[in-house]
Amino acid sequence: MNYVSMNIRMIKRLLLSVLLISSASVLFAARMTVKAPSIVTVGEKFQIAFVVDATTDALAFSVRPSLSDFLVIAGPVASFSSSTINGQTTSHTTFTYYVQAVKEGTFNLGQAEVKVKGVGVQSENYSIEVVKATAGGQGGQSNQGGGQAQQPTGRTPAANQSGIDEGDLFLRVELSRNSLYKGESLVASISLYTRVAITQLSNFKAPQLTGFYSQDIEVPANENNLHRVTYNGKVYSTAVLKRYVLFPQRSGSIRIEPVEASLSVQMPRTARSGSMFDDFFAMPYEIAEKRIKSAPITVTVKDLPANAPASFKGAVGNFTVKAGIDRTETTANQALSYALTVAGTGNLKLVEEPAISFPADFDKYEPKVTENVRTTLQGSTGNKKFEYALIPRSAGAFEIPETEFTYFDPAKNAYLTLKTDKIALNIEKDPHGVSPAASTSTTPKVNQQDIRMLGSDILFIKTAPLVLQARDQMFFGSIAFWLSLLAMLLVAVIIYFVLLNREKTMKNTVLMRNKKAVKVAKRRLKKSASLLKSGDKNGFYDELAHAVWGYLSDKFNIPSAYLSRDNVQEKLVNKDVPQENIDLLLKVVDNCEYARYAPGNEQANMEHVYEEAIQAISKLES
Repeated sequence: MNYVSMNIRMIKRLLLSVLLISSASVLFAARMTVKAPSIVTVGEKFQIAFVVDATTDALAFSVRPSLSDFLVIAGPVASFSSSTINGQTTSHTTFTYYVQAVKEGTFNLGQAEVKVKGVGVQSENYSIEVVKATAGGQGGQSNQGGGQAQQPTGRTPAANQSGIDEGDLFLRVELSRNSLYKGESLVASISLYTRVAITQLSNFKAPQLTGFYSQDIEVPANENNLHRVTYNGKVYSTAVLKRYVLFPQRSGSIRIEPVEASLSVQMPRTARSGSMFDDFFAMPYEIAEKRIKSAPITVTVKDLPANAPASFKGAVGNFTVKAGIDRTETTANQALSYALTVAGTGNLKLVEEPAISFPADFDKYEPKVTENVRTTLQGSTGNKKFEYALIPRSAGAFEIPETEFTYFDPAKNAYLTLKTDKIALNIEKDPHGVSPAASTSTTPKVNQQDIRMLGSDILFIKTAPLVLQARDQMFFGSIAFWLSLLAMLLVAVIIYFVLLNREKTMKNTVLMRNKKAVKVAKRRLKKSASLLKSGDKNGFYDELAHAVWGYLSDKFNIPSAYLSRDNVQEKLVNKDVPQENIDLLLKVVDNCEYARYAPGNEQANMEHVYEEAIQAISKLES
């Protein structure tokens, strides 16, 4: 009976454990995130979305967010989506509010809560700053999070730059500091600021960084994508395009030249004289090409203080140094490995080899330099190792003295000198030869090891009679010689014509673009497929539109500025492309613009548009 009751208790504990584990998995798997712009202007309409990593028909707010500081136009509007990647299905429920900012200030949305299988899931604390609207500002509506503008369906050369205010679109080179010591690091960030809708950035011209040693540094995704900030009292969408860590190599004033880039900007479509129906069905905007550049900027570089120690070789930052040897006891003519390692943060890649005094009886070889360095916002961090191969040629007791390493610490505004420990060595006689005691003279020493090397270095003169063999016929002038020469000439002629034809083909840019059109389109379609699998709706349609427009531009030699629905249709008709293929292609272009707003199963819509794009390009190639 006790045995049965004990089994029942075990079963109850097992069921309780399973229940706790399943509840914990729900608690940690489900989460709710907030997607909304961090900065808006008074009167601006925008969206606030609460995304829950779960989906069920009964899912609803148990605790609603605090939106009393905004005018709620509509919501919450619930939408459901799911995606399957590598056999794993991910579901999402999104609650969207459409609101309008009505007053200035910083407002917290509070923590909203939903119940997922009986477990409460709360949102993160999220604040939205509302600033005063300025004249000539952005439109009265923003997209979620201030993301990139939508891809247009075409371009027209009629647009010009006159409608874009200089203060609405510009580049800035932002420095972490404007004054520093020679060899010290600073961070230069190239940022784009815009108050207009942009669709494409091209012809980016990086700054000339003469006078600096520069290292690229990765820009985090939250800074690389467009996000909202306030600058000079105005709200901008901004993104960091490039970031460098710079180490000035000379003192004085160093000028950073302007950064340049070309941008495609959406402009309101101007009224045209023509059919009323043409104006009605035309897109509400057209594309203007805008070339912008940043203002030059000057960095003041101070020279390092005078009276630097003799062991200083340009290291600036904060470092440590240590030295070691693989063994302290060995025999003469056996190699040793001595390593000195400099570690820390600063201009680590520019640190030079310290001056090390090795015993006179040791042969020293050039060091092997190994760098384990990564670039951060504080400079180069890691270590740099100098490894020497040493060969003692005499027996005796030796010592590698302490080595001084001096660096300049900008934080302390002083030179700091570090010293390694002394290393005592005990060298025994070479068991295979004679190893004299350590010598203090400069006379070259010859030991048994050197004598043994002579046996393989200089060979004795051979005294045996020389035996020569006669040949019946020489190769020069023979039939085989002339045939070989003729074959080489023939190959040279063939190679010449192949290279000549290749050069002509490379010069024909239209033909090369035509040949590479499918290859480039396949690469973009492959990227679209990965975005499709990840469920990135906006990214998928943007990349798919780029693939189709880029393919048409390369295949039919249509300049980017003239890519439009009408121009493409006219070009395809002139190329005798069947009308059904033209209609399918234009359908794909339209879907890329409108499918993201289509109701229904988003994943199914994306897959359908992707298949139509592949089918349209395949038909054009066939």
